[in-house]
Amino acid sequence: MRTNLLKDEGIVRREKHVYCVLPFTDPTKRRNLSDLDVYDPYREVDPSKVDDLNKWMEVASTSDLVPLHHCDVEAKCLLDLLNKDGWLTGEIVNEALYHIRDRALKFPNLFQQDCCILDCYFCQFVQSAHGEWQIHAQSPRKEEFKFSKSLLKYVDGSIPELGKCWKDCRYLYAPCCAIGSHWFAVKIDLEDRTIFIFDSLKSHVRKAELEAFMKPLQVVIPILMKLHVKCDDSYSTEKFKFVKMKEVPQQHNGSDCGIFTIKYIEFLQVNMDVCAIQPEYIPMWRKKLAAELLAWHFEP
Repeated sequence: MRTNLLKDEGIVRREKHVYCVLPFTDPTKRRNLSDLDVYDPYREVDPSKVDDLNKWMEVASTSDLVPLHHCDVEAKCLLDLLNKDGWLTGEIVNEALYHIRDRALKFPNLFQQDCCILDCYFCQFVQSAHGEWQIHAQSPRKEEFKFSKSLLKYVDGSIPELGKCWKDCRYLYAPCCAIGSHWFAVKIDLEDRTIFIFDSLKSHVRKAELEAFMKPLQVVIPILMKLHVKCDDSYSTEKFKFVKMKEVPQQHNGSDCGIFTIKYIEFLQVNMDVCAIQPEYIPMWRKKLAAELLAWHFEP
């Protein structure tokens, strides 16, 4: 096996594997779009990548393992991505967000640079830290509270891969999975101390559930900022507020939340209006995402 499982604060991670090419993928056929000065999210997927995807689909079995950048995923994950009613797994969301970070690094003139795109694990680490913080606050012993090393690696940009130090950022973008089955995106404005929620199925998570889910982010992030970013005694640890955005495009089924979440983050990073994310584009974006994940390459 070329990957080794690692236990990291209760989260299973995989070591980055050596690049390998599927027999259906030919990097030499990629079209060259390196001279673009405007990002077009509606650009059709590279036909050569579609050919490779179709070849793979002809022989794919749901139990096959497909090597992506960070991990092997069952072929079912990619096939579900191609299915109009397929739900996206955390592995697929993480892979997509990695390639968005990679693309921004390679094309700094096209993509916003004062931001960091986080991964699916971030909210889990924050929730764990919030529980530990509450226990610490109630303890009669008042030694200094210490966050986990893994959470601090998010702050200094060590994780996720191609992350960015929060000191260089105004915005954090993150995917969230509420009640175990529903994806939405958050934009965290570190200067305005506000967390904006972009949800493609606004009625799915009840108000009380959403408030409980958001509280760890509201509490932990300002503490992290005070201790490890601002390093300023005057910086307030008062909770960040959160705002649920009302006028955002809505999905027309019960399974598109994952692809909407990816597109919300992608559009926010490039300073585009998220209202341009319309359901009629979703099938094309699903296919494009599957083809580019299989090719290990996102176009600019």
